[in-house]
Amino acid sequence: MFRGWQERIDWQRVAKMRDNGIRLQFAFIKATEGEKLVDPYFSRNWQLSRENGLLRGAYHYFSPSVSASVQARLFLQTVDFSQGDFPAVLDVEERGKLSAKELRKRVSQWLKNGRKKYGEKADYLLRSRFLSHQSGGLFQ
Repeated sequence: MFRGWQERIDWQRVAKMRDNGIRLQFAFIKATEGEKLVDPYFSRNWQLSRENGLLRGAYHYFSPSVSASVQARLFLQTVDFSQGDFPAVLDVEERGKLSAKELRKRVSQWLKNGRKKYGEKADYLLRSRFLSHQSGGLFQ
């Protein structure tokens, strides 16, 4: 995953990338963060990744201090999935001042909102370090 703003990615170049002779086949693209932030390059990256033959997915960077429903609404208004796209992903990397129980409740609320629109095409991503040190074991 690219960190921060993904900027102007050369999708033709990305589509030609190889690792041990295997072509890169997919990309996950940051769409939104928190309650107001839409990646300014998202629309471009979303369109060009598909035009260059990559499977694609979009993710929302979760902010623990913001209502899950508000965050889900921003993501749902921003991303229009097409057939063949990967499920919506919630990227959870911190819990802020939330208890593990409250964090799980908020993540569940975001997923519930996502699944209302996308069906089962909503999931979450948790870093292994986060799982072991911050989530209180509630996601394992």
